[in-house]
Amino acid sequence: MVWYGVGLNTSYPTTGLPTGLIQSATSSDVYFQLQSFGSAAGTNNNAVYGGGTLTLVTVAAYDHIALIGATGQGTANLTITFNYTTGDPDVYSSLGTDSINHDWFGGGSIAYTANGRISTVSGDFEYVNSGNPRLYETIFDVDETRLLQSIVIVDNAVPSDPDVPQHNIIMAVSGDTVPEPATLVLLVAGMGAVFAVRRRK
Repeated sequence: MVWYGVGLNTSYPTTGLPTGLIQSATSSDVYFQLQSFGSAAGTNNNAVYGGGTLTLVTVAAYDHIALIGATGQGTANLTITFNYTTGDPDVYSSLGTDSINHDWFGGGSIAYTANGRISTVSGDFEYVNSGNPRLYETIFDVDETRLLQSIVIVDNAVPSDPDVPQHNIIMAVSGDTVPEPATLVLLVAGMGAVFAVRRRK
């Protein structure tokens, strides 16, 4: 999956993935933050590629967690595990097609539309202003009575072509923190490539 940053395509400088705080196109109360691609060509800005563990720098209680991502070469089969400081984890699978499971072209629950990608063969810009590729959101209900410590993403999909496997990425995680009594805190939890920002209405 070859995304590019806003401004790289000088003919269409608004296409690509932006950097900074972004409002989801599907859920107006979901905000997420994408890190920079960096100065070197081919620098990744994804939080998790092909599965992995996101460990929160600041452990906290959440009402909901939204993951922002997509899959290349077809639909993924993700299992998402939320680990707390105490008790059993919450495990989610069978996320459906309108979710971070979905191929980056044509899915629903859109968080952001990049409107262009780069060909891995020619290096040319493709699908500019086509409405694709897309990042999607999936919102999970988590146990607000416990402190969330980490999120584990596993892709169980078996590729139809072993030479062209699915490539799932998670670009960001957005969390709705449980407020202290009579207060509401907007949390920005930096996790290296991951940022957690979510607001209540």
